[in-house]
Amino acid sequence: MTGFAAKLMDDFLDREIDMSGQRPSLFTLMGDATFPYSILSFALACAFDARIACPLMLGIYATGMISENGARYPSGLTAYLEVALTILFSLLFFGFRLTFASVFLMIALQLVDDLVDYSKERDVGSRNLVRLLGKGEAFLLSICLLLAGWIADRKITCLVVIGAPIVMLLVSLLCRRARSRGAIDL
Repeated sequence: MTGFAAKLMDDFLDREIDMSGQRPSLFTLMGDATFPYSILSFALACAFDARIACPLMLGIYATGMISENGARYPSGLTAYLEVALTILFSLLFFGFRLTFASVFLMIALQLVDDLVDYSKERDVGSRNLVRLLGKGEAFLLSICLLLAGWIADRKITCLVVIGAPIVMLLVSLLCRRARSRGAIDL
């Protein structure tokens, strides 16, 4: 459920990029309801197991902020300071193992997602870690981070490795089905 909440939030935040690139997303399917559904999905994930859902979501947030290059946010803090505080709060509430497993795994997933999106986003001009690191380096770093996640916490690593492809498959099926019915008009 945390992965689905993250995908909903990501599609909401990337709605302009997805629409300009004519890519179907959950936002094109659900519109403004995408954001409230992401909150609902995260609440359900917390109801199942908050000790796993919360550090994963904090890891997702920190990973998303890494690429923001020091931008200043409504909090008055820079993205880098928000990343540091997010990780610090996660360490305080959830401990070293869950925090670092979550951060390592979310960066690994972001790298894999960027590898998949690399050729699709070339013309859109979006920020992509693969552009910064290179394809081979991004692939190797994602494997190293996956192994680091495994060392930090095997349970959360197994959940992410199993859950992420399931979430992406379900999202793909939802978008494809909605598109075939004409619910998504790009």
